[in-house]
Amino acid sequence: VMVFTNHQKRCTLEMYFRNGQKINGEYVYSFRDAFEDFYEEFPNVAVHYDMFSRALCHLKLGVWAAISKRPIIGPIFFESDNPK
Repeated sequence: VMVFTNHQKRCTLEMYFRNGQKINGEYVYSFRDAFEDFYEEFPNVAVHYDMFSRALCHLKLGVWAAISKRPIIGPIFFESDNPK
């Protein structure tokens, strides 16, 4: 189990949202780009893509819950990029 520091969590979210692109009027975000940025920023942290994407999904869920201020009922699934 990978445990990220609070600093790494903040950086992960920032990297994810910073890499967003507006395509056909909708923003598209890449897990892969965020993972590559994370690896550059923290080269000594051994983390696999699947662990990173799971952690990012949990972080996004926390942000969504904080922004919406609605209780979370049932599972919420986020679609992540498929590893290349």
